[in-house]
Amino acid sequence: MAYIGKTPTKAPLTSSDIANDIINSDHIGDTAISGFSALAESPADTDEFLISDGGTLKRIDASHVGGGLSNWSENSGNLLPSNASYGIYLGVNSATASNLLNDYEFGTFTPSIAPTSGSFSAVGTQNGYYTKIGNLVHYQCELNVTTNGSASANIDVTGLPFTSASTGLVHTVNHGRETAINGSTFVTIMSRNVTALVMLGPPFGNSASYSLNGTYRV
Repeated sequence: MAYIGKTPTKAPLTSSDIANDIINSDHIGDTAISGFSALAESPADTDEFLISDGGTLKRIDASHVGGGLSNWSENSGNLLPSNASYGIYLGVNSATASNLLNDYEFGTFTPSIAPTSGSFSAVGTQNGYYTKIGNLVHYQCELNVTTNGSASANIDVTGLPFTSASTGLVHTVNHGRETAINGSTFVTIMSRNVTALVMLGPPFGNSASYSLNGTYRV
């Protein structure tokens, strides 16, 4: 720029020389981080943030910003894995298979009952509830007999929600109680690799009601 007379002394530009709100996106290069445009989705690894490094303003790629977990998302405040086999290691600070909890569920099932000798003339409602944590299943059953008929000896209960482990104990032993006739208790046993158990020596009679609960390994 040409001047008439003496060229003015150069002086640095100050904030008082710039009118408020005069600098906008039209005057800033596309490569500058300005904040004029909003990001409406999660940042990509190559997206950039501004960060102060000991007082010096620097750019940083989103890929260098920690805190996220791969293969996990949030759903209504709960963590959700991308694969149902993923879980969490408990009680250790390194990946140890025996400490991995990757299965939990609960629900209902409908057991069936039949005597090992004779037959029931009529049975009532059979209800079952279970909770599975890892390789252990806990169950509760309410079993009703309307008319005993010729039933005697033991009672087979089938339709448990998961198959018992094929190795380990020959029999898993739990307990039950008859709650309508005389309140007596009895033992239940469950073999390997089955979805059934046997009530040993329960009391028989019309309107008998049996309450079972137990735990077995799968």
